[in-house]
Amino acid sequence: MTIQTINIGNVVNDVTQSRIPVDPCIVPEVIKLYRNLDNDCGIAGVALLRSAGASKTLLRLRTLRMRTNPYPWFADTFTQIQSAVGDLTIYEWWFLCGEPLAEYPWHVHNFPKTGVLYIQTPENSGGIEFRKQEEYYTHIPQAGEFLLFPGSLSHRILKNMSTDFRISVAFNFK
Repeated sequence: MTIQTINIGNVVNDVTQSRIPVDPCIVPEVIKLYRNLDNDCGIAGVALLRSAGASKTLLRLRTLRMRTNPYPWFADTFTQIQSAVGDLTIYEWWFLCGEPLAEYPWHVHNFPKTGVLYIQTPENSGGIEFRKQEEYYTHIPQAGEFLLFPGSLSHRILKNMSTDFRISVAFNFK
């Protein structure tokens, strides 16, 4: 696994990037979870959340503060993420299914570190933008890319202009 720092001016050393192989079976499994959800309740410890300020089409399949992985089809990827973050502990994690036109506003996490693994990133599906003081950096991710950054680093999810889901997995670490 290659880990490198993304050089983004004033945000230098705040964001690290690594590659984690993504099993192709993950995409249909996450979409199946998404399609099996009712408005507010889920299956297998998953809930659909529509956060205040989010576009109505950003669907967060949150694992309800689970610190372990209940999905056999995600086991290898989950183990690789734990390995990539060293001594950090996964506090909570969730899948993000960004439908076409989904976006999410500026926010921070109240955790020492936050991470995101991109599972499916169709062309024109947007990216992530970071802001530190008055400096901005936009990153267009590729599937298999894992970003780790301070939870206090302001960021937002840019609009998905594709016709397919942008799928990622977000983590908060302690």
